Amino acid sequence: MDKFTNWERQGLKDFFNSSAAVDTVIPVAKIVSKNMLNPQSNSEAIDMILLHSTSTQSILNRKAITKENLFKYLHAKKVPVTSEFTKQLLIEKILQYWKQSFYLCDDENDEEMRNERTKPIAQPQTNHHISTNHSSDQSEQFPINQMARKFATWFYENLNTNRLQVSDFWCNCKCAVQFLENQQCLMEEGHLGAQAALEFCQSLLAKYNLYLNLNISHSGTQGRIDCHGVVLVLTCGTLHKVNQFVGTFEAIFGLSRDPYSQNNWKINQMSLRLHNFNAQQTQNASLSIEQPTLITSNSIVPLLSLSMPNGDEEIG
Repeated sequence: MDKFTNWERQGLKDFFNSSAAVDTVIPVAKIVSKNMLNPQSNSEAIDMILLHSTSTQSILNRKAITKENLFKYLHAKKVPVTSEFTKQLLIEKILQYWKQSFYLCDDENDEEMRNERTKPIAQPQTNHHISTNHSSDQSEQFPINQMARKFATWFYENLNTNRLQVSDFWCNCKCAVQFLENQQCLMEEGHLGAQAALEFCQSLLAKYNLYLNLNISHSGTQGRIDCHGVVLVLTCGTLHKVNQFVGTFEAIFGLSRDPYSQNNWKINQMSLRLHNFNAQQTQNASLSIEQPTLITSNSIVPLLSLSMPNGDEEIG
């Protein structure tokens, strides 16, 4: 199997041919070859780097590639970076940019596609005009979104009937919860470990008497892949108690396979925001037939710009 995906190869070539990093390609090539080879051109150096390196991370982590190189590259691509950045954070930003820019374009002979790749990445907006970043009719049937709907249906059915098990979570699963009212955070909880995550999920039913009604439509349940290859399931819906509508929720799940458990998908992270409505809000919302959607959630909207592979390749 090739050590690098097509988008990683294209990204590395784009990086080493950029003004921000062109001076690093020969030194890195000499490092990976232990100074046994002397490349005569940047193209030859890039080929050497790809041949003798184990991963994209190992390349970008070379001392010859500094934070300045990485930052200047992101700046040239119009990718914003917070002021408190580390080299690892810059690398993650670059990988995310490459995945968004190069993942869906494989035809190296298509000039129009190649030109399209070099355009700056579109940054997430927090308004209602970015529905999904893809054609809704087409993207709804992407494998990642089919998987998201399948997982979400399974999870919320088991959550609401108290049938989740500790084996459904990774042993080091992280669970973050916020209880909000009028957009103000009333309480936050953090849970670490499979048993703690399971007990919190059980408390939603036993302690808070909540029923989470998922918006299973494409507007309320979608999948993405982050820069580490973790599958993200983005969901939202309404909160209910017996014969009572009490608010809305949004939840983000991180999923990865467990090779020691028949390669099953397990939850390695979960972020949940529960919005409690006051009496007037509840009455107004009850009159509306519209379900909450992903694009109305400030916590989820930025994630909609992450990769959404549309091919038939296996996920994970």
